Amino acid sequence: AVAQITTNITEAFTKQLAASRENSFMDYNFGISSSSSLNIGENKINFIAALGYRYDVDYYADYQTGTIVKRAAGLENFQSQRGELGQTNAIASGLIGFSFKTTQSKINANLLAIKSGESSAIAAIYRDYIENPYTGDASILAYTDRQIISIPLSGKHNINEQLSVTWNVAPSFARVYDKDFRKTVFEQVGDTYLFNAATTQLPSRLWRDLEENALSSKAAVEYDYESEKITGKIKAGLFFTAKERFFDTSNYTIDFVGRTSLIGGNANQILASENIWNLQENFGSFIQGSFQRTNRYNSSINTRGAYISADLKFSSKLKSNIGLRYEGYQLFYTGEDIERNVYDNENFIDVNNLYPSANLIYSATENSNLRVSYSRTTARPSFKENSAAQIFDPITERYFLGNPEVKPTFINNLDARYEAFGEGNEILAFSAFYKSFIDPIEIVAYSVQSPFALTARNNDEAKIYGVEFEVRKKLLGLDDGILNLNINSSLILSRQKMNDTELNLRRSSEPERSISEFRELQGQSPYLINTGLSYSNADKGIQSALYYNVQGATLEVVGVGFIPDVYTAPFNSLNFNFSKNFGASNNQTITFKVVNLLDDQRESRYEYFGNNSNIFSLYKPGRDFSVGYSISF
Repeated sequence: AVAQITTNITEAFTKQLAASRENSFMDYNFGISSSSSLNIGENKINFIAALGYRYDVDYYADYQTGTIVKRAAGLENFQSQRGELGQTNAIASGLIGFSFKTTQSKINANLLAIKSGESSAIAAIYRDYIENPYTGDASILAYTDRQIISIPLSGKHNINEQLSVTWNVAPSFARVYDKDFRKTVFEQVGDTYLFNAATTQLPSRLWRDLEENALSSKAAVEYDYESEKITGKIKAGLFFTAKERFFDTSNYTIDFVGRTSLIGGNANQILASENIWNLQENFGSFIQGSFQRTNRYNSSINTRGAYISADLKFSSKLKSNIGLRYEGYQLFYTGEDIERNVYDNENFIDVNNLYPSANLIYSATENSNLRVSYSRTTARPSFKENSAAQIFDPITERYFLGNPEVKPTFINNLDARYEAFGEGNEILAFSAFYKSFIDPIEIVAYSVQSPFALTARNNDEAKIYGVEFEVRKKLLGLDDGILNLNINSSLILSRQKMNDTELNLRRSSEPERSISEFRELQGQSPYLINTGLSYSNADKGIQSALYYNVQGATLEVVGVGFIPDVYTAPFNSLNFNFSKNFGASNNQTITFKVVNLLDDQRESRYEYFGNNSNIFSLYKPGRDFSVGYSISF
């Protein structure tokens, strides 16, 4: 009876395990929206409804990922993947909105629903170089279903000319279902293809369910203040946010009785009817499940707080905004870690803090401002960062390991800005800013023994210094149209002091080099450049723009000991948009867009004292052309 059940269960699984090749239809999207209003005496009701659908296909002919380690002879490959990656993404959305407005109040209610499905397929050559060396022919199939429903409700009520009350409540429900991730790797030994648990690992099937429910709420009182010398607005409020996440994983492997070389390297033959195990022949494949104790958890957070702020005008030249916010934050966790520590609604984080802010604006002239501001903010770890879970990424073949000990980051922000205004929206501005971080959260390599695993950790402290330049300038203003230039660029220096553990590991792995106790902050680019040229002609209904964006090489993953740092290379993004209105009442629009005109690639590489030849990940997105049409009734 048990043997027959095993056969029946194996028969029930989807047979396809190999990536297949096919021609895709063009990317497309469409949407429709409608709105109306109804007057009832002095009151007014507004309605809005919208539907949308988007379908995208991405293909990367040369997709690569890799992992390396330091050895005595230099850098050595640990693992690598290289092949083709295809992804299809379909998104459907719907919105229904309602508002009711009286002479004293306005109430809004909306329902937003979004559903998407993303399928991915990889056909690649996998290599393991050190622990269990092999060359393998791999097929990866993945499908993810995402759903979100949000119901924001809000209102504003004017008590009198000076006093008003605002409120909002926004429940949301998110679901992410990873349905049947399939991984099959055949080891290539000459002309023979086989799989086993020691090298390629057994073919696997993975299901994951993530459910997250959230409630955000806020209520505030606003008072318009006026005296002989000071005018302004005072605002005070309360807020509460709660989130709860449920995460579960079901994992299966496919074992085989007999010689796997008989399958001939065809993944689709593994679960073919003639190759499924039965008791009589005692040959073929069978499914076996494994309990994923570290890949299931329940986590919840709540944030409660209160604030008071004041926008004050002391004179025609001096204004200010000052505020103080209190926040209490808690995170609770239920699950088990790799060391078999069991957490039962464990309180991982429980902090209560004050966050002051102040912004002073001095108008030296009618067309210029000098701003100086200070604020204290926080950056908190995500659910998966502050957990004991092990999250597997079937695309990159890497693991993210949660860290129950990671703490929130606290940031002091100070900046000064001078801005001069011209005609229309013209502006010329210079800024200088400084940030200091306490317990900055960084994404780091987990350990020398697990170079394919990442985690989040706190470092001790970090600082950022930067300057920013911004200009919006009308270059030409003619009867035939207007040509505008936009530039926003920043130069940033980040300085991260390494903790003793990281510093000692770096120095022990490179005893012949002098290694400073400081480095860049993970995730912080050294420079940002955003520029654009836009042309518009209202009479002819023409809008056109050329945009360029780039950021400097950024520390993506902090290395540890014998694992080097990973840097994201600059991606030169040059995009072009053009639109033309036409029709009897200009109610029709045709658009043309080109994304990534320079055909640049997205890549991250290991950085080892100037040697950046080893790839961490590489995608070649190519150029994307699109044409659109819209009509208004």
